[in-house]
Amino acid sequence: MNEKDTVSAQLEQQNKKLSILYEIALTVGKSLDLKTIRDDVRDKVITFMGVDAGVIYVINEDTLEMVPVAFRNLIEAVVKDLCQNKVKVGECMCGSIAQCDKEVIILEKASLDPRFTRGVLKSENMDFYAGLPLKARNKVVGVLCVITHAPYTPDKERLDILRAATQPIGLAIENALIYETVRREADVRSRLLNFEGIITSSPKMLSVLDLVRKILDVPSSILIYGESGTGKELIARAIHFNSVRKDKPFIAVNCAALNENLLESELFGYVRGAFTGASVDRKGLFEAAATGTIFLDEVEAMSKNL
Repeated sequence: MNEKDTVSAQLEQQNKKLSILYEIALTVGKSLDLKTIRDDVRDKVITFMGVDAGVIYVINEDTLEMVPVAFRNLIEAVVKDLCQNKVKVGECMCGSIAQCDKEVIILEKASLDPRFTRGVLKSENMDFYAGLPLKARNKVVGVLCVITHAPYTPDKERLDILRAATQPIGLAIENALIYETVRREADVRSRLLNFEGIITSSPKMLSVLDLVRKILDVPSSILIYGESGTGKELIARAIHFNSVRKDKPFIAVNCAALNENLLESELFGYVRGAFTGASVDRKGLFEAAATGTIFLDEVEAMSKNL
């Protein structure tokens, strides 16, 4: 091969590598549906990198859980564990990547790395591992992980292109999450406006709705009581979305789902350094719901002190 052919081949190879950025940009720009984005991006990244498997995590801002929204070619035990026992920001490898906003590249025997604190991940027998934060507007919204089970030498240019691709991926994920939130809230509003989404012929329930109409704009706290499954949160949402507060936040908190210390932090927030893992200031839910409504479900589960 002469010098001209060599240069031509190199340019062709470089163009193929750069085309992944264009393909990802097209993928993330054609839809606001998170499932479409995550599946297409996952497959393109795995193919482009020439790796065996991959996972995309999205951070649940309310619980700080690392939610695996897309995965491919992982063993069944790992998939089950990732979905049923979600790690939080700061925990295990992916949680640490999210918390520190730093990529992690392990070139060999990745499963033996002590930063993988979940035993089930050892069984995946990872050799190469790359975990990169996905960011939008200077905030980490998720983590992209790719792995191989056999020895693998990553191409430096491919890694650089993958790093560049995390920007449009992160922005697309955030846009999709915003779209889902807006669509969900609009659906709730439309169903609860004028109580049209509450269908009943029960005289007792009709009496409850009559009472609700009378207290819509009452500024004081309201106690809603009833057995589990009777629709307490539905009534709370109906009160909110038919009141003068309808354009303000509605935040529901399951008090039984968190222990006392975590619930206190969720309700009242905390400042950076208040405890191990508190890397940033976090606004409490009472403050977040200001001028709107906060619905405390299962309040009897809270400690008397709290």
